[in-house]
Amino acid sequence: MTPLIQASYNGNLEVVKYLISVGADKEAKNNDGWTPLIQASFEGHLEIVKYLISVGANKQARDNVGRTSLYVSREEVKNYLISIGAQ
Repeated sequence: MTPLIQASYNGNLEVVKYLISVGADKEAKNNDGWTPLIQASFEGHLEIVKYLISVGANKQARDNVGRTSLYVSREEVKNYLISIGAQ
């Protein structure tokens, strides 16, 4: 797990912003193929999801079994992702 995925899991927006600012790979994947966006979506961290999208995270990225951030997301995050055209 990368530091950015861990920060997305923990819901620490300030750390997420810092890591992105110093060049962290927003598309890095863990062993399950989860990106920071997929992890934040699953945990229900809407502000992190919005931030990652704002810096260009791929909202259509898929994990190792084909799930997207929309597929694994919590309700509030799901509504946001649908509103921005995620599938």
